[in-house]
Amino acid sequence: MTCYEINKFRRLIDQLSVPDNRTVPTQANLRWLLANAWIENRSNPKLYDLMRLIRPFA
Repeated sequence: MTCYEINKFRRLIDQLSVPDNRTVPTQANLRWLLANAWIENRSNPKLYDLMRLIRPFA
């Protein structure tokens, strides 16, 4: 991820209900976000921005 993408990732994560231990953009955490974050955040439009950002890296 570029510096711009990491900053965007952090801004989006701050707006969603994500456990603190899943906020670091590692491949395992990105996969967890793709698989599980939508359960609590599916009504939040920022979730779709996050999914589009992390999909290529997961």
